[in-house]
Amino acid sequence: MASITRISAAAAIASVDAVTALLNTGGAGKIEIRTGTQPADPDAVATGTLLAELTLNVTAFQGATDLGGYARAVANAITQDASANAAGTATWFRAYNGAGTAVIDGNVGVVDEALVLNNVAIALNDTVNINPWNFDQYQT
Repeated sequence: MASITRISAAAAIASVDAVTALLNTGGAGKIEIRTGTQPADPDAVATGTLLAELTLNVTAFQGATDLGGYARAVANAITQDASANAAGTATWFRAYNGAGTAVIDGNVGVVDEALVLNNVAIALNDTVNINPWNFDQYQT
């Protein structure tokens, strides 16, 4: 039989707040938008072409709230990249804290992905913006 673990709403909120707080270490962090295959986890070396770098707010996220079955934190303002580093199709991102430590990886798309962009086709020198970024922890 498969193992099923559930956590309380309070535990989900605490989990989200703990993870997102890691992005505040060392000042404003950044998000890298990349091409290629997402590595196994944020501890692995980043792969693919670096398309864009956006700057996080010094306090990266607001406090998490319970949304009935999951907790969500919403990112504070993220500074756009006014001139993309390279051209390519964005497939994944990595978020670093201000000390340069990788904290979160995720997939990129135009809807229902870990990080939502207006367009995943990025041209050299494009302006790159992130739609509101949410970080969720499900209770089941």
